[in-house]
Amino acid sequence: KIKQDIDLMKKRNSELLGLAGMWSGLFIFMSSTDPTKLPAILLIAPILWMFLCIVYTIFVLQRVLYSSQNEAINKKRIGSAVLIASVPTVLLLLQSIGQLTAKDLSLVLILVGIGFAYLKRFKLAQKIE
Repeated sequence: KIKQDIDLMKKRNSELLGLAGMWSGLFIFMSSTDPTKLPAILLIAPILWMFLCIVYTIFVLQRVLYSSQNEAINKKRIGSAVLIASVPTVLLLLQSIGQLTAKDLSLVLILVGIGFAYLKRFKLAQKIE
């Protein structure tokens, strides 16, 4: 029992260290680069990086708050983390091109709601035949 607790603590510490590294790297990248001097492909990199940081943060928080080894539950947690992280990412993308309106916000929230309903209703581990 004690060995399992120590292993779990080491795993959580490494996850937290990974989170800190990801967020620190994003902060350093965004504060040390000039967007006017970057190629177009690298302008998308911080947005994707932020998306991955948010997904991993939510997933780690879910794992800490609700510890479960069930694979189907873990897949749903990843799905919910992706859905939650997609909201600020899509809103940031829309704002960056000047297209963010109240209608867009409501559409994004409706789509995320449909995504959560899908996650709740269907088993992600099922094979489609």
